Amino acid sequence: MRAPTASNPSPTKLISITVMLVIIVLACLMQCFSGQKTPSATAQAIHVPPLPPWQFRACAIHRHLLDYQTDSGPEPMYSFLGLNGKASPFHPPSNSATKGSPQHRALRSTIIDSFQEKGEPLMDMVEKRRKRSGYVEPGQNIPHGAQSDEEARAQIMSQIVTFLLEDESRAHYARVFVTALDRSGWSMSSEKRLKSLKELCRW
Repeated sequence: MRAPTASNPSPTKLISITVMLVIIVLACLMQCFSGQKTPSATAQAIHVPPLPPWQFRACAIHRHLLDYQTDSGPEPMYSFLGLNGKASPFHPPSNSATKGSPQHRALRSTIIDSFQEKGEPLMDMVEKRRKRSGYVEPGQNIPHGAQSDEEARAQIMSQIVTFLLEDESRAHYARVFVTALDRSGWSMSSEKRLKSLKELCRW
């Protein structure tokens, strides 16, 4: 007795099966890709090494400084204290690298003296306003103006002083930022310096 043999499917049935398989495959592909989102800038940035702490702080300071350097373009943070990072006692950095040396003491004194001359008067002015009756912190009932600007300037100066008094941070900054933002070079236009700053800070 012969075993039953499977009948060959008709061409119409083969076409139907093929179409169903194609539909199933396409549906799976669409479901897979629909769950994948385009990598965001944050996700892509994960693969980029983060900025060193000193550089991150320097960039945070420079972001605030840009509000006050709209005409001149970005400059080394020394300039906000009325100092020149390319002149003595800051330049060359190797001269003041040894702690306790006369050059090192002179550098620290120059930074502190500059803040006492420019920053402390602003802080005193803000403090006097705080003590006046009816004074409200900027951002509540008082619009941003001279009061908030003075306080902002004093805070930025304080951050700069703290940063520049740190020997390691100052040395890195002199090597990386000062040259890129020095406006004494004939080819260093404000646009080029701004571009350099954005590249350094990855803005």
